[in-house]
Amino acid sequence: MSSRKHDLFQRLRNEWLNILQLLNEIKNQKKEYDPIGNWTTFDMLSHLAGWAVWRMNAMKELLDTGQTDYSHFSTTDKFNADIVANRVNHTWEQIVQEVRNADDEWISLLNSLGEEDIFVSTHFRSPAWETLADWVQLALDHYTIHARKINS
Repeated sequence: MSSRKHDLFQRLRNEWLNILQLLNEIKNQKKEYDPIGNWTTFDMLSHLAGWAVWRMNAMKELLDTGQTDYSHFSTTDKFNADIVANRVNHTWEQIVQEVRNADDEWISLLNSLGEEDIFVSTHFRSPAWETLADWVQLALDHYTIHARKINS
């Protein structure tokens, strides 16, 4: 693996491990339902899970068919509400495992691609990114934003 690709994936993995550590601290302190803005920490975890599952499924579709559905980008608030509501009866542990599985599979799919596919090709372009590296950076930023919210 090239150092550029490795560095990008390592930053993503480190941010995810940071989130996991925060989530474990929240669970250990029994603060799963503490408020964070309009959500609880449980809702935020559900939100992260929903996006992780979407990313993984979208990547599979892109690799299999060359296309995927980006329509929820125009209705992000509804998408966020739906993914949180769909997990209301799940346990904390189930949702953490869901995110772990989805992110592990997404990163595995990304690792199977060459550097040009990740950093140059626009085959995976969407309304929100040009290259797969941009998509990884967006996921990284997403984790960072929510880690800050959890920490505050």
